[in-house]
Amino acid sequence: MITRRYPFSSMVVSATLALAGSVAGPAGALTLQQCIAQLNACTVSLNTCNANLNQAEGNLNTCNASLTHTEAVLSDCNEGVDKAQFYLAICNTDRGQLQADLATCTNDLAVCEADAVSFPASGQTTAFTSEKNDGFTGPVAVPDDGVVQAGASLSYTDNGDGTITDDNTGLMWEKKSDDGGLHDKDNVLYWSGNGTQETIWDWLEDVNAEGGTGFAGYHDWRVPNVRELQSIVNYQNIPLPVSTAFNSNCVAGATVLTGSCTLLTYYWSSTTWARSTSLVWGVDFNHGEVVPSDKATGSRVRAVRGGSL
Repeated sequence: MITRRYPFSSMVVSATLALAGSVAGPAGALTLQQCIAQLNACTVSLNTCNANLNQAEGNLNTCNASLTHTEAVLSDCNEGVDKAQFYLAICNTDRGQLQADLATCTNDLAVCEADAVSFPASGQTTAFTSEKNDGFTGPVAVPDDGVVQAGASLSYTDNGDGTITDDNTGLMWEKKSDDGGLHDKDNVLYWSGNGTQETIWDWLEDVNAEGGTGFAGYHDWRVPNVRELQSIVNYQNIPLPVSTAFNSNCVAGATVLTGSCTLLTYYWSSTTWARSTSLVWGVDFNHGEVVPSDKATGSRVRAVRGGSL
């Protein structure tokens, strides 16, 4: 901005010229006193104008300083907004990942809960009474197994490939057939032989090599431990204490795909009796009881795979 100031000396020259003209001029011209008065008034106005101009320049400088400060603040603010938007984008990305991880975790938890081992019930659903020392004559109702029915209800799935899955424990069981083959119910095997006898371990090797990939496509079959074997006993059913999945259409010629067989006899487990190591625990499927048997005797066996109780 260019500031115009009008110095007093210029005004004096102008006034002097005007005075000279008035003294020599015609009638009606200003007198000397009037000219001096006007000169003085003009000087005052000029000083006032210069003062106002200086004030305006001061205000303009102040305004420019304020504007510069405001621009600096605005620049800082814009930089802050840019940073906030940058971190917000990172936060949104992290939130998306966390949500995806949470969904995965929730799904894994559901799978884990679905696969969780449930201790199976005995299968008994009939309530039996008891003669108590209660001052009353005759049997009374008691909270026996048939009333409480503790544990998960027995539930099995026939996989359609010669195997049965326990829906509670997740164990997969071999079905037994009546076709004279590797899985025939009548096959008698020894736990420990004399070197010439077929043992359950020889048989297990054949099961895991069957068809080149193992029975039903699996090669990790094993002999169940005694608790696993007892878990398929159904104490409600007589005379054969197993669920229908293990005893259906057991007729001559039935394969593991068309039938399912269980004999009223003893089945081997892999659990040796620690008190007498020549004996091994097993389950008698005549009564559903756990009993030991001599390893050198012949009995039946049913393979299992998967986790255990």
